[in-house]
Amino acid sequence: MLWLRRAADGGYAQAQRELGLLYETGERLEKDTARAVALYSEAAAQDDAFAMKFLAVLYLNGNNPAHRRTAFELLNRADRANLPEAQLLLAQLYQKGVFVKKDAKRAVQWYKKAARNGSSEAMNILAWRCENGEGVKKSPAKALQWYKAAAERGEHNALFRLGVLYYTGKHVAADHALAFEYFKKAAELGDVTAWYNVAWLNKTGDGTAQNFQEAKTWFERAALTGNSRAQVNLGVMYANGEGFPVDFEEACFWFELSKLCGNEDAQQGLDFVAPQLDDAAKDRARRRAQRTFKRMRRQRDEQP
Repeated sequence: MLWLRRAADGGYAQAQRELGLLYETGERLEKDTARAVALYSEAAAQDDAFAMKFLAVLYLNGNNPAHRRTAFELLNRADRANLPEAQLLLAQLYQKGVFVKKDAKRAVQWYKKAARNGSSEAMNILAWRCENGEGVKKSPAKALQWYKAAAERGEHNALFRLGVLYYTGKHVAADHALAFEYFKKAAELGDVTAWYNVAWLNKTGDGTAQNFQEAKTWFERAALTGNSRAQVNLGVMYANGEGFPVDFEEACFWFELSKLCGNEDAQQGLDFVAPQLDDAAKDRARRRAQRTFKRMRRQRDEQP
């Protein structure tokens, strides 16, 4: 921090921008938006494109109309430096009509510019638009190209969508093994929806070798985010002893949790395991499910 401050005081633009970001976020420093603005402004004056974009976002989120005009000037300067993050933001503003007149055609132009400069998010958006004919001419072939380009850069949404396309055979020849690879990559990058798909394919051996342990791991990850289908599947696996010994109390826990999450199918599982358990075991499972449900809700509410 000492050296960062010295570099910023010495007029080094990147240090000014990085120090400004710490003040803006309150990370390791007391949050000070005014100080962040001052540091970003100093860096932007030296043509630091990232500082221009950061400063523009702060101005857009403020209440001063004059600052909003300045924000667009900053974003256009960052565009001239070919910063894809600024181009993506301009695309989103025109798409939503925020502080500018809504203009789908202009939004697409900015998305294309951002994508050509390496924005995987812009690539994914263009892919979806080409697939659905949203603001552009419908073209499954171009959609596939953009999805693959985004996937190569680790865009988990594009990886997941490619998994869906290859699994269903939409726009491409169906290939469940390739679909599994895409789902697995998306899951490893934190795509919550993909966690369930990877679990299911491992459980059924569809597109990959059947692996109950892997299925259990991915089902659990999905289940603890509130995915009630994953919870039911775990209940079934424990009730049937799929890949591990039968455990009716553990099955009861997952069915109880799924029921709390609103899955009506969970009752059928409870009806099956309840006769296998004494009242104490059922009560333990129910209480544990209630505690887990409350914890999941609390974690969800705490998310920004």
